[in-house]
Amino acid sequence: MVTFKFKGKEYQIVPEESEVLTEPVRPAESLLRDFEYCLKVKDYQTIKNRITGGLMWGWIKEIKNN
Repeated sequence: MVTFKFKGKEYQIVPEESEVLTEPVRPAESLLRDFEYCLKVKDYQTIKNRITGGLMWGWIKEIKNN
């Protein structure tokens, strides 16, 4: 399971479950590298946009902590 933490929330990257048929599915590790690079260069707006889009299209899910 590939996870990413941002602003106190944890997300699971699950591109294989994406329903977007117009774009090729990228491996979860590749998407995680993109997030890590954005953190490194402090591009927080891109991270927010990708999380929003990923939640909408189903390739990222928020992990609920109990």
